Amino acid sequence: MDLRGLLFIFLTALCWGPSYAFIKTALHDFSPLTITFTRIFLGYLILHAICMARGLSLWKRRSSWKHFLVLGFLFNIAPLMLISYSEMHISSSLAGILNSFVLIFTAILSHFFVPDGRLTGKRTLGIGVGILGLVIIYLPMLFEGGVSREIGVWLMIGATAFYGLGSVYARTHLKRDPSIVVLAFQLGLASILVFPFMMGFDQPLSLPTPALSSVLSLVGLGVIGAAGGFFFYYRAIHIAGPMFASLALLLVPVIAMIVGAVFMGDDLAWPTYIGVVCILSGILLINPIFQSK
Repeated sequence: MDLRGLLFIFLTALCWGPSYAFIKTALHDFSPLTITFTRIFLGYLILHAICMARGLSLWKRRSSWKHFLVLGFLFNIAPLMLISYSEMHISSSLAGILNSFVLIFTAILSHFFVPDGRLTGKRTLGIGVGILGLVIIYLPMLFEGGVSREIGVWLMIGATAFYGLGSVYARTHLKRDPSIVVLAFQLGLASILVFPFMMGFDQPLSLPTPALSSVLSLVGLGVIGAAGGFFFYYRAIHIAGPMFASLALLLVPVIAMIVGAVFMGDDLAWPTYIGVVCILSGILLINPIFQSK
């Protein structure tokens, strides 16, 4: 892998890491439903424009619309809603840390549904170490009686489970489609699905004028988090391969913690840092790069 691959991996994490702070800020004026729609729709507009510039037609792949719709729900609607609701209860830093469980759930589900995804000894150990990290983070909340934070943690874990399901579904049903086309199509369908619910329940046109920080956070989620992050991620896959590109997920919680501490005033308890080390160590063991051939 050359320096370009490392650059795109870092840029991916740099786009995804601040997303949790963006969500936390946007929640001051917008509901989770509006945040979800705006992020999805802005991401769709930008990625569709990139597809058009590259001569990639979404319409030519309309026969796979049912798969794209399923992915739109699993990859976008469900997890983004759960993440937004979770951040009503937990800090942006903790949300970014817990999102690392995407690879752990993907490894577990791949064992049952992907032919070449069987669990090895290292992967099983990695899952165990990652779960240990979650326990270390979660147990102090039980003793502190932080019911609200407990809810936030499990909502975040639920979001990562949907991401894992989406990853397995994409690997088994959409292997031949260009990744950026898959993402743009699913974002477009997800936008259509969420829009009427947002207009009916949130009635955003009748809401008070939001703060500029909330508006900019929404734009950041769509432009930087959705479009920019996935664009750089797929560039990293093209240059370095999917195994190395997935290492971007190791950097995301670190960047989320830094952004949360500097800009959001997050103050994490010491067990959280121990849990982070366990979770990241587990992901390293799960990553195919470190598997024995």
